[in-house]
Amino acid sequence: MTKTTHAEQGFTYHAMAYAGDSLVIYRKIVDVYTKKGGAPEFVVKQTDVKRGDEPLAEILFTIALRHPEETA
Repeated sequence: MTKTTHAEQGFTYHAMAYAGDSLVIYRKIVDVYTKKGGAPEFVVKQTDVKRGDEPLAEILFTIALRHPEETA
């Protein structure tokens, strides 16, 4: 069974969002890498927040995946 752990999170703000704004969120996986021979594996997800075409924020979120069957 794969176990997940929150590893890291970072925010970059470009502009303010205000009450009543219509925001659009775009998510994508931007990187997958390993350490220590594959245990753990890291997945980095980027979330872009926009108001129309204007970027408001970029969020990077890293999840660590442990695969116990691969480390035994």
